[in-house]
Amino acid sequence: MRMSESGELKSTPVCPHCGHIERDAWEMDFGPGFEGEIETDCGSCGREYIVSRIVHVSYKSAVLQEMGDGS
Repeated sequence: MRMSESGELKSTPVCPHCGHIERDAWEMDFGPGFEGEIETDCGSCGREYIVSRIVHVSYKSAVLQEMGDGS
């Protein structure tokens, strides 16, 4: 089963059937790696749905300032 294209990105999984917010997402086993997709049952209505974990990585760079010699 695949996710429908209507799914929108949220910070926590939300049941598409009843709107229940899954607060224990860190306990879901998406397998190895950062991203993944699983089928899960809603903790409220019990209906099955698909959850995809999508990871975004950002980087910041800066000039390293050297320490002065105190003079």
